[in-house]
Amino acid sequence: KDLRQGISLNKKNVRAYQGLGEIYEQQKDYDRALDSYLKAVELAGGRGGLPDIERRMANLRKVYAEDLHRQGRQDYRGGKEKQALQLWTQALKFDPDFVAALRDRGLTYHKGGKHQKAVEDFDAALEKDPSNAEIYRVRADANYKMKEADKALADYNKPLQLNPKDAVACNNRG
Repeated sequence: KDLRQGISLNKKNVRAYQGLGEIYEQQKDYDRALDSYLKAVELAGGRGGLPDIERRMANLRKVYAEDLHRQGRQDYRGGKEKQALQLWTQALKFDPDFVAALRDRGLTYHKGGKHQKAVEDFDAALEKDPSNAEIYRVRADANYKMKEADKALADYNKPLQLNPKDAVACNNRG
């Protein structure tokens, strides 16, 4: 309350916005926390003006993305695939490098028959984590469903290159 009053008296009060962001962060109101921190950074002269807050914002984006991802997994397990997709998409807006969100969204697209969208997510995930055998296996299956046999075979082979004793990869190759 006092911070909001301080802001109403002085719209350029960097510390008030920073404090408000901290309160929202403690309350797990990540959207409002990020908005408050962003306003503090803008008032401090933009990027580089408040390096501690900028680091905090970067960390908060990851925490928020993880929270959204967790919610998406709960919705998915509860049969709410559409809501899960929305949550994973939102998580990726906060952390575009979040491999688990890309993987889970891709798996859901694949399960729903949207194989091209699935492959796009798997491609993005593999750019960030090229040693993830699981993603190669599911991308192979999506490529196979799209009648891309050469791509599917290359993806079925990749887990074996990463780990020659990968039993699942051996079974997938037939």
